[in-house]
Amino acid sequence: MGVSTAPILVAHETNAGGPVLANPAPATGLLDFGNQDVNAGPTAARTIYIENTGSAALTVSAPSFTPATTEFQLQSAGFAGTIAVGASATFTITFDPTSAGTKTGIIQFTHNDSGTGTPFVLNVTGNAVLNAPVVEVREGSYIGPMITSGAAAVPGGSRDLGSIDVNAGNTFPLVISIVNSGNLNLTLSMPNKTGVNFADFGLSTSGYVTTLAPGANTQFDVVFDPSLAGVKDCQIEITHNDPGRPSPYIIRFMGTGTDTNAVAITTVTLPGAVTGHSYAASLDAVNGTAPYTWSLYSGTLPAGLSLLPGGSITGTPSGFGSTTNVVIRVTDMTGATNEKSFALQIQVDPNSGKANDNGCAVSATTSATSQWALLGLLGISAMAATRLRRRKA
Repeated sequence: MGVSTAPILVAHETNAGGPVLANPAPATGLLDFGNQDVNAGPTAARTIYIENTGSAALTVSAPSFTPATTEFQLQSAGFAGTIAVGASATFTITFDPTSAGTKTGIIQFTHNDSGTGTPFVLNVTGNAVLNAPVVEVREGSYIGPMITSGAAAVPGGSRDLGSIDVNAGNTFPLVISIVNSGNLNLTLSMPNKTGVNFADFGLSTSGYVTTLAPGANTQFDVVFDPSLAGVKDCQIEITHNDPGRPSPYIIRFMGTGTDTNAVAITTVTLPGAVTGHSYAASLDAVNGTAPYTWSLYSGTLPAGLSLLPGGSITGTPSGFGSTTNVVIRVTDMTGATNEKSFALQIQVDPNSGKANDNGCAVSATTSATSQWALLGLLGISAMAATRLRRRKA
């Protein structure tokens, strides 16, 4: 009696009694992992059961994701190899997303069952969700412009509380609103003033709450009340439990105190400099209480130059020509300050790069007139050579 022997691969969900999986298997049932929080870790493992119902040994390879993915994981130790007649083997799948959104994957493994296509294909899917509080810091109200943590307060910007005389009291308050746009409770600390001039800023937290339900908001007010003239800086820090934003959250403010008797910079402009040549410039101020101390408030001087505390800018600039903008601060003995913006222009030495003595090098700074003269001489030489050739002919 002639008989035919062949392996037969049958795939099930979970175990031998589970639903049979087609080839390719759609991402439904056990292969659809549903919603999974990004911060919750992997799901429970889901088992794929492979049995050999044929009359010959079934050979299978190790399953793998094609293309590779980090959102789903396979545990297939002992699966690859030979499955005897009537025997079975299993592997498991977990879902551990790293970012929100719908995720998909394709699992494949080869086999020697001629009655079904190879490789055997399983499609998987899952929806990654982010269950977390989300802190939003806004200016003016809960629908105002967003403030990025650590973003600088700039002159004339919304977090510049303006200029006010040191004897005039405080400015109008600026409202800062905090919103929880996430889907879990947001836990906040009380606002904390820090920074060089934090004492010149006032903070009102009346009605402020430290726990915000999803969609809720709270607020605090900031005012500026300087005791001395000059630009003042402050930052307010708030810690929170939003895993996606820096903690503490830093909100920066500035303001300018004015005083007609305070120290004031009188230097109008800075002289230009030339690369490779020594430079010296002096800064002057009046009023206030001497001695004065000079420093950079913002910006960086060109390479090779430095500002001395006594008010001199010295050194030898290097590099290519440019214009550098800096803000220079003078501080008097009482601590009052005055700040002023300067543009320092650096020019390239027109003689740099030229050959010395009788060399023939052409400078990178050769003038356009010289270049055209050189081209003219070359053209005259070419015409003379052409005429000479014609006479000989």
